[in-house]
Amino acid sequence: MEDSLILQEFKSLDDEKYEFSIYCDLVQRLKFDLQQKKVAIARFGGPIAICRDIVQTQFFENNDMFKEDIWFYSNEGLILNKIKFPYNQRIVGFDFIYEELLVVVLENGFYYLINPFEFDQYESKRIEEKRFNKPDEDLIVEAKILKNGLGFFTKSNRFYIMNNLVEGKLIDFGNPGISSEISCWNLIPQGDSFDENDVKFNLYVANSAGNGGGVLCISESFKDPIKLYNGQEKHLGLDQDTVINLKNIKAIASDCKGLHTAYLTQEFSQNKETWIVHLICEDDYKQIVVSDLGIYYQEEVEKVKSQIQYYNKSNITNPQTPLSGNQMSNSQRQKLYNTPRVNINMYWIENKAVVIQIRNALFLVGSETSTKVEFNNDFESKIPSFVCVQELDGVKILAENRIYMLRNTPQEYLNIFDTTGSYSPAYQLYQKSQINVENQNYDQTQVNSQDDILNNQVDLEKAVNDCIIAGQYEFNIYRQQKLLKAASHGRILLQGFLLGNKVNNVDNEDEDGENQLTKVCKLLRVAYQLNQYQKYKRSITYKQMEYLYETSEVFLKILLRYNYHYIAIEISKFLRLDIKKEIYIHWACCKIEKNEDDSKIINDIKNQFKDQTDIPFSDIIHKALQVGKSKIVLELLNFEPSIQKRIPVLLCMAKTQPNSNEEYFYKALVEALQSKDSNLIYLVIKTIWDKLGEKSFDYFSKEEILSAHFQIFLKTQLDTQKLQQQYVLLYKFLLKQKQFIKAGFSLLEFAIKQNDINKKSELIKQVKIEFQKDLSDKFYTLAIDDQIKFVNYLNSLDEKNIKISIYQQLKQLLAKNQDIAREKLQSEIKMHPKAVSVNQLKLLINEPVPKEQEIERKVDEINRKTEVIPYSIIIDQLLKNNLEQVAFRIALKIRDQESREHQYERIIRQAYQKEKDDLLDSMSYQITSPHIVDLINELREKLKSLKQISSQNQFTNQSQSIYNMR
Repeated sequence: MEDSLILQEFKSLDDEKYEFSIYCDLVQRLKFDLQQKKVAIARFGGPIAICRDIVQTQFFENNDMFKEDIWFYSNEGLILNKIKFPYNQRIVGFDFIYEELLVVVLENGFYYLINPFEFDQYESKRIEEKRFNKPDEDLIVEAKILKNGLGFFTKSNRFYIMNNLVEGKLIDFGNPGISSEISCWNLIPQGDSFDENDVKFNLYVANSAGNGGGVLCISESFKDPIKLYNGQEKHLGLDQDTVINLKNIKAIASDCKGLHTAYLTQEFSQNKETWIVHLICEDDYKQIVVSDLGIYYQEEVEKVKSQIQYYNKSNITNPQTPLSGNQMSNSQRQKLYNTPRVNINMYWIENKAVVIQIRNALFLVGSETSTKVEFNNDFESKIPSFVCVQELDGVKILAENRIYMLRNTPQEYLNIFDTTGSYSPAYQLYQKSQINVENQNYDQTQVNSQDDILNNQVDLEKAVNDCIIAGQYEFNIYRQQKLLKAASHGRILLQGFLLGNKVNNVDNEDEDGENQLTKVCKLLRVAYQLNQYQKYKRSITYKQMEYLYETSEVFLKILLRYNYHYIAIEISKFLRLDIKKEIYIHWACCKIEKNEDDSKIINDIKNQFKDQTDIPFSDIIHKALQVGKSKIVLELLNFEPSIQKRIPVLLCMAKTQPNSNEEYFYKALVEALQSKDSNLIYLVIKTIWDKLGEKSFDYFSKEEILSAHFQIFLKTQLDTQKLQQQYVLLYKFLLKQKQFIKAGFSLLEFAIKQNDINKKSELIKQVKIEFQKDLSDKFYTLAIDDQIKFVNYLNSLDEKNIKISIYQQLKQLLAKNQDIAREKLQSEIKMHPKAVSVNQLKLLINEPVPKEQEIERKVDEINRKTEVIPYSIIIDQLLKNNLEQVAFRIALKIRDQESREHQYERIIRQAYQKEKDDLLDSMSYQITSPHIVDLINELREKLKSLKQISSQNQFTNQSQSIYNMR
């Protein structure tokens, strides 16, 4: 398209200019009212989705093409495909996420992720049904989709956020305290994160005047909603005298980065209606009055009222398309119809201006003034309906036969194409480059002395920079080429003029050594290829392409959404993006899904991957498993270098193929042992155990190392609440291996944990039987006899005590007659004197009213000659029973200074915690160690301060109580 045929209209507003121009023409005219449909426009020049709006009566006609289908269109208006989507619920959310999955949210809480790509093998695979975890009876009123996340609120005014619809979790914020109907709200991103999986959102909700007005900010970053702009709280960053008071808010919008917000309010003063847009950023606040907006608003109100009357007269009762399911009552339906809701949408143009849409009217609001945007006859004589979407670089407007773009125009572009008598250096360079291109004999390296622009380094540098920025802005490819050629021409002249010295702002190189012009040309070339690629032609601008370049993960998902494997590989090479692995893996998974011979698929994958040594095969293998192609799985397993990824596949195959599970289980065991990774080994053991149970004993008996791991698994890893089951299974396994001594000890360990004497006696007798089976060593058989004697002795003391624990029986025995009991325990039972003494001391310490002198006497008696019982153990028991004074006197008996001071510190700190200042005073006089004394003094001061604060608080509370009584 020649320059003369390019239609452009620049609208001046404040100090900026805005271009309102045709973005692209639609090949097929959309012969229906767009505002009476559900329309979703994908960002980055993606597809358009349209379906019926069940609330509109016109769509109940049987001849409506959208009755049970969602239709997908290209940016040229061509029908790409359609998908069956019958539903009988009101759609409350309908938009694309950045990954170009269409999200459809129904009022009952079900939502659907729909793939617009038509070449999936099964249509059912294109629709993924999910459901929000919310109360069933609490219907969703409205949902909004932003980037890859979503927010919505229900009829009980509960708000929810999901930061990532594909793999995120729903966050329930409850009702922020709003009892009235919510007039407007919006979902706003927190900051400008290039990682779309890390983006979080805030909810901004208009607060009614009855609740104080202003805005409620709901976020997971803080516990309770924050009240903003209610005339009471001062906004951070603004002047101290600036107080923002917003009431009767009708629309809320933010820019793509969430740094600038706009609020549209309807205000009344002396029976005069005024519409004001409030622009708020971190350090600025402006109010702009929007003239004539009230006229269109009142017209829209009248249309809504007439529509309500029409609904009430028509008495819709079609059972095939009920408004809110078969459970909706007539009163509920009537209430929904009788709620007049005038849709006012507001969008940002970058962070420069705001666009307001009320049905078929557009208003452009700048930093100081506003104006109405007219569709002039140069573009189209009549526009019956249109819908808008906010892009990174402006507002895209879809009308019935073309797409428009309203965006801020940089001054660099205006320097070339909006000249008013004076010709800028960029304009001169642009014109000269066109002449030079036509004159093929012109030598670009020669500097003409008569041309001022070519002799002035500063002007030439600015001209080159202006041409580059203008080329980024322009989306007409013919002008783009001319602008970039002019920049290249000027850059060559600059380099020749400066004898090879680089010039700032023109030849600045990035991390990869590319200058600005080279980067722009590369991104525009990629954008052009995407815009012209096959039938899925896009309409993507430079700024959008630059964003995709920065967020390569989003870019990759969009390319793979349509199986653009070849062009994705070429783009990754051209732009040096690290996305090659993901592309090859996706291609192989698509290849496996095809209805082709397994051998051919394997050969194709091998040939494609023969030069790719760093690509993991695990995802490809799992895809083959998913579609049931075991031959491909086994063949590709040989190419997977990671044992950690091979083993789960082998286990999965063993589970899904019962006839060959033994072979796969054994392979998994062998590889797990080779890895020497205990986590992998126990994963394999647990999987085999869960599948085979006791039949798996044969697996784990083949090798000694396997047997050892399995025994540890039964003791520690087995997921069971029954302790007996662990020991019984271990006992059985050891018997199967004829390891009688180990089997006996396993049973003995279980017997020791029994409190019931009868059960303990039976188990120990069985232990003896197992020990006797080992004829090579009778030591264990003799040793177990002493344990049997001890149990029989306790059992004979009192038949009533059979069900109580051994410790309780020992306590009763020592309490009756300690001397006799000690002799019997030492002579007949052969209990060690130290064990007898420890139990005697425990009994004294654990008495309800401990006798401190008796405890000290017993300690002196036990440790008369040597330290039979370590003093540290005795002090442990005393501190547990809050006997710090006795513990201190025992600590004085410790001979080793380091051990003694360690015990001092323990006693001092516990005395401080118990607020025993008398004990601290007493200890300070008896201890000579300087650092211990310092510790005591420090803690005494802290204790004193705490008591003073406590007494002051108590006095204050008493004074307040007296004041309240008065």
